[in-house]
Amino acid sequence: MVLLTGTAGFIGSLLLRELILHRSSLSIPGGVFVIVRSKRGKSARERVDRLLSQAMFDFLTNKEKRSLVRVVEGDVTLPDCSMQDEQIKSLCQSNITHVFHCAAAVSFSQSLEDAAVSNITSSLQLHLLTKRLRRKDTKFIYISTAFVHGRNTGTQSEPLAEELFPLYPYDPGELYKSMLGSQSYASAAMNELGFPNTYTFSKCVCEHLLQANKGDETIIIRPSIVGPSVQEPFEGWAGEKPSTIVAAACLYLKFPYSLWCFGKEMVPFVPVDVVCRFVMSKSFGCSYTHPSVDSFAEEQLEDEKKEMSPSDVCDENNAPNTVATVAWDASSPSNSSFSWLAYAFSVTHLGAVCGHVNRVVAYASLVVWTKLFPWLNLSLDTFQCLHFIFVRAPLDILLDLCNQLPWKPRIVRDLKALSPIIDLPMLFYPFANHSFYFNSDLVAPPDFNGERYMFSCAVAAHRFIEMIERQRRNRSSQLDVSNLREYGIESAGKKDLHFATAQLLSLVQAMLNQFQICELGFDIPHIAAASDFASIPIIGWLAKNSNAFFLKRGGAKNDQNLKKSLIRISEGRQSPAFIEAFIEGKRSRNRTFMKPKTGFLRCLAELGEQNSIVLPLTINYQGIPDESSLIKEANIGCREKMSLAKTLNWLYCVFAGNVNIGRVYVSASGALVVPNSNGKHIHELAYTIQSRHQSRVMVSNFHIRAASLTLGLSEKVILEALLELVLGCQIWPGMDTEGGFPHTPDNGDSQWAAMLQFGHLFGPFIVTSHPMWSLWLCPSFKSLDVQVSTNGAVNSVLSKLMRHFELAEKVVALKAKIAASVSQTNHNAIGLRHHVKNTALCGVRPLFSSHSVGVLNDQLQGSDTEAFGAWGYRDSSFVLNVQPDGSKYVTMKGTRYSISGKPLTGLANFVEQELNLVIDPNGRTFPSCGDLRNIHESNLTSEGVAEIVSLLGGDQSRISIRPVDRARHGSGHTQEDMYDLRTGLIRFRLPDAVGGPGTKRVIDPRLMISVDMKFMSRVLWVNEEDGLAHVEAGITGAELIRNMETLGFTIGHEPDSYEFSTLGGWIATKASGMKQNKYGNIEDIVREVTAVGAKGLMSHKHKMEKTSIGRSSTGVELKSLMLGSGRCLGIIVSAVLKIWPLAESRSHESVLLPNFDTGLKFVKDLSKMRAMKPASVRLLDNDQFRLGQALKENTSSYESFRSLASKKIGYYLGNFSEKSVVCATIMFEGTSDEVKAQKKTFRELASAHGGILAGSKVGKAGYDLTFAIAYLRDFALNYNILGESFETFVPWSKLKQVIQATKHKIYSEHKHRSLPGVPFVCCRITQLYDDGACVYFYFCMKISGVVEPSEVYSAIERSARQEILNNGGSLSHHHGLGKLRSPFVCQIYSQGYIDSLVAMKKALDPINTFGANNGLFSMMDEINSKVH
Repeated sequence: MVLLTGTAGFIGSLLLRELILHRSSLSIPGGVFVIVRSKRGKSARERVDRLLSQAMFDFLTNKEKRSLVRVVEGDVTLPDCSMQDEQIKSLCQSNITHVFHCAAAVSFSQSLEDAAVSNITSSLQLHLLTKRLRRKDTKFIYISTAFVHGRNTGTQSEPLAEELFPLYPYDPGELYKSMLGSQSYASAAMNELGFPNTYTFSKCVCEHLLQANKGDETIIIRPSIVGPSVQEPFEGWAGEKPSTIVAAACLYLKFPYSLWCFGKEMVPFVPVDVVCRFVMSKSFGCSYTHPSVDSFAEEQLEDEKKEMSPSDVCDENNAPNTVATVAWDASSPSNSSFSWLAYAFSVTHLGAVCGHVNRVVAYASLVVWTKLFPWLNLSLDTFQCLHFIFVRAPLDILLDLCNQLPWKPRIVRDLKALSPIIDLPMLFYPFANHSFYFNSDLVAPPDFNGERYMFSCAVAAHRFIEMIERQRRNRSSQLDVSNLREYGIESAGKKDLHFATAQLLSLVQAMLNQFQICELGFDIPHIAAASDFASIPIIGWLAKNSNAFFLKRGGAKNDQNLKKSLIRISEGRQSPAFIEAFIEGKRSRNRTFMKPKTGFLRCLAELGEQNSIVLPLTINYQGIPDESSLIKEANIGCREKMSLAKTLNWLYCVFAGNVNIGRVYVSASGALVVPNSNGKHIHELAYTIQSRHQSRVMVSNFHIRAASLTLGLSEKVILEALLELVLGCQIWPGMDTEGGFPHTPDNGDSQWAAMLQFGHLFGPFIVTSHPMWSLWLCPSFKSLDVQVSTNGAVNSVLSKLMRHFELAEKVVALKAKIAASVSQTNHNAIGLRHHVKNTALCGVRPLFSSHSVGVLNDQLQGSDTEAFGAWGYRDSSFVLNVQPDGSKYVTMKGTRYSISGKPLTGLANFVEQELNLVIDPNGRTFPSCGDLRNIHESNLTSEGVAEIVSLLGGDQSRISIRPVDRARHGSGHTQEDMYDLRTGLIRFRLPDAVGGPGTKRVIDPRLMISVDMKFMSRVLWVNEEDGLAHVEAGITGAELIRNMETLGFTIGHEPDSYEFSTLGGWIATKASGMKQNKYGNIEDIVREVTAVGAKGLMSHKHKMEKTSIGRSSTGVELKSLMLGSGRCLGIIVSAVLKIWPLAESRSHESVLLPNFDTGLKFVKDLSKMRAMKPASVRLLDNDQFRLGQALKENTSSYESFRSLASKKIGYYLGNFSEKSVVCATIMFEGTSDEVKAQKKTFRELASAHGGILAGSKVGKAGYDLTFAIAYLRDFALNYNILGESFETFVPWSKLKQVIQATKHKIYSEHKHRSLPGVPFVCCRITQLYDDGACVYFYFCMKISGVVEPSEVYSAIERSARQEILNNGGSLSHHHGLGKLRSPFVCQIYSQGYIDSLVAMKKALDPINTFGANNGLFSMMDEINSKVH
């Protein structure tokens, strides 16, 4: 048997076919294991089944497809390929003789990190798996690329050799580490060695790493540009999507205005079927043939090395070359290839004949590409410049201009879609303008016709273009009205009042629908719209003048205004009147049917019309334009207020082409007569109308996929259940044809909503067992409709549904319970010790290093995992890249922040200039993680661990003694701790264990552990009337904000660290948030605290449930003890918080001011505005403002010019200097009237201080940048720059003095110590108070050559803190005292007060159980020594 990856790819899919087709001659009768990952809602099995359903596998029976292709679901980039132990064991025990690794990301524009993960990590991971297989002689075949020689192209006499390309002086292992980490070392190497892209570079590095492993047989196969097949499975086969030379032709045929440069150089191609035959020949060490192979294939096999056996079985004694190139050898006949010039002509001719391109444009462009550019002998830099001037810049300018328009022509949308790949010609340039010569065993047969193959490539591109155009035409949503004509109604001479009901249709959609079905003879209907529309300016007027009238939701049963509207419509008509309304009164928020309303029908019946009829009209959607907002409303339980801005924004999205609802089907049921009587008959009519609607509901593949993901059942089971006759489900017409909804719902809520499209079908089956849920799914069922299913698929769906319903009931019941008390747990705190060692952790293969598995397992859990040894999320960090011209630019990995993934061309230059240093990308970067193997083992015995596990209910996941967990929980995020973690010089104390409490467990107070509060993160109750919420203290700020927003509230506390900091941490440090001006600090938000002390539970007692007393005069409060306690008095387990309804309006603004003195006066005046004070105000000094400018993305040429012009004009008019200008960023939050008034006051004040408004975009960017800028410290440390921030509160009268003195102290200390470079010091003003403000200082310095740099930095920082105290500032505004600031305690408190607090600590915690040793309790070590 063999193991194969990359089965879904171009080479992999055909190699799979060839292996199975020739399994007998290759001695692999057992077939092939394929490792495939799930993707886009499709399981691995489903993806492989789709592949095997193609015509090229028709030689296999369905049984053979199942038995010969064994699917293993996994991801080769993850440890153990993300497979279960049973799967790995099964593979290892199988008789696998060969492992073919074809999986790779063939993208020339990937980042270094992505290329390393896709092309190196995956290969090393699979190589490790190969070593674990039962057979020790299993061969590992790695598919590389022929272009791994840097800038070398070979010559006719000295072709590129089949050997490793030397990377000297660069180390392959360090390159791999750099690609995954700082990237600068790898980026510099890639440019110096002449690799044109990250794909070829990563392949070269991977070859070296694989060859470094001795004792196994690794074969490296290097194909050149792989093109369509020459024979198998048929001539011109090019896979499922265009690639390489076919992709280039497709881009030209779709966008002939791009720039190319095609010379007379030969195309270094190789047919894909030749690649597969070559791979098998090299791998199995044998030649073989097949009756269908023609002379071309025979001669190809005859030309292979003479020492290879011609037999049909493998020669075990013949070991093939470890590196083999799959390309025509340099000695091949000239007629076996073709030139790029000829290919350009071929594609142009075919495109013109088939109508893909304009002949004049095509041939004119051809002259430039094939004559002028080659004659000019352009360099890559020159070609890139021309491409930017004539293609990229005009395209960016056009798109920028069109983004300002309320609508976009179709061509603009097409150009926007093409924009990401418009640079493809530059990626092809190195290959299309150089001749490559290879040394290879593969010599082209004399009768191989290169020109014929060239035309085959062009035809393949033509086929893909035809397919794309066909799919594009089919994607257009069209209403299916064929069923309506069956129910056409004669209108001449009658005064009938017609009423049609529409399901899930808004006002605008309903109007458009009527225009679509005008062939029925209907006039434009009078639409019964929600009264909300009437209050919207312009829109309400337009609706009213378009025959709409308005209904008030939840109004009186006898609505006189509705009656008047109906009478007016009925009496004013000259022909039958048509009215369109919702039978359910309003739109469902989750696609379920709702109980039908009868008010409209009652009014209609009371008119006394004899011939009023109802035509039930059902509209089936795949997607809903505003589904996300509907789901949000369903989750929150209240509707968003309609406004003109929201409506116009929605219409803009429609015209911009950003709204995709997939396909829509409209159908109608038989007409129903409205009875003149009232009461029971009206109810029956309403439910009959809804039943008709339900009978016309259709289900598409889109809904089936969503149900599959929601219920965890296969799509086959879902479809089988729906096709069961007892359900009566109608399948979407042509559901298996092209043109459906482009993607499966990407989150659980959307998946549920899509599935509930047909949820009513299952309602009658659960009437007896789950009556409430049955009524929710199908409100129109009758007791006689109760059904019982004997179908297995139906029962499977019902079982899953009922399980979800029962779980929901439990959750609701749990949340409804009263949290009378929380954990009465004696949680003990931190027993730590000191250990020092300095060894590198990260090796060439970090995935496979046993000592790093703990770190990596944490990091591979998902993108929301917190980084280790650095601030922030694992998937987000700044990295340095080097351009081919040597210039440096920085990007931020990930997608979380506004600047993520965007080139920051000014940051590296800014750092170099400000710190007077040069960032050397070739230099060894600072280690990303120290060696945790040398951490001293935990003092906790196995018996102690077992005891803790038993106290935690037997849950072993809640206790850990792993070094990575102990280091993570024993460290903070100070520069000292991060420096220690990254060097391995761990000087702080580490816990012996990390334990996670539940809610009602007791832990022995003498055990020494760090308590992980992440399991206590629930919202226990919410009292909306009092505006209170009871929340467990382990919840992070991000999670708390999300939970409150779901309920429609906010706590108003949003510190810079809210993504990771917890509620308990906020209380323990007495934290402050960015929106303090509006909501106050944590002490203003917290109403009550519950904690566990050494003597038990400490909490308030209440006679009433879910409430808090608020302010009371009852002595020293527990809240006062816990605020700022540094976790030294107990463990905070929960708190009652003040909550506010979500702000109606939020806006940003910014202002530029001439200098910092003016800025201080401005924010001081702003602080006096009380109610007019914005929620958040930040004043950046000139240095920090320029740093923010350096963090701006590299925008398009049009945007750059506009920004530069605006800045220059503004500076000139305001008499500003770039060296003195400062910026204030503002955020407003509140009601619309409040925000409007605050903005007016702010603008008047800004004008009075000579400020220039910089706009809301700058204000929001500055606010968002707060979260991203925190990552800069760890990025700077990569290049031996140490930095940190510290804060203080300063009275207004001392503010200027403190800032000047502190900056001067840092500069003088740096100079006094003769440190390298120049320190960078900046500051910003944040929280504003009547009597002063919070000041943040940022200080960084170069540490290259500095002995013990962390201690030196700390000493300078301590001097700066002392200077702050000397000039009237506080020791800390909101960071707390912790350990770093504890030595200053004696300067801010009297000895008597300190002694009193220590005595209180001894009384509350006699044996120092809670030994965090923070703040003034840092001397408790003395107490400990006396106790023990």
